[in-house]
Amino acid sequence: MLDLTGDKDKPLDTSPDYKSEKYREIQAPERVDKCINKFSALTMDELMAQCILFFIAGYQTTTSALSFCLYNIAKYPVVQGKLYQECKKYCDQF
Repeated sequence: MLDLTGDKDKPLDTSPDYKSEKYREIQAPERVDKCINKFSALTMDELMAQCILFFIAGYQTTTSALSFCLYNIAKYPVVQGKLYQECKKYCDQF
């Protein structure tokens, strides 16, 4: 029983892989903080480029969706008639 308590200060695993993995775990938060601090701010040019990109991407997807819907409405006259009747019904209320 006394032999079990004598080894409490000895590391569980002394292999080189274990030691290097523990070192990486200890150093990881410090490395992440350095990366975040280094790349956290955008310049005004980068900010403008991102805004323009989001605007164009949003505009393009909306255009594609509307084009797809209008094409299908024009392609199927039955659906076009139902849509016309519904629009007429609700537009008369205004």
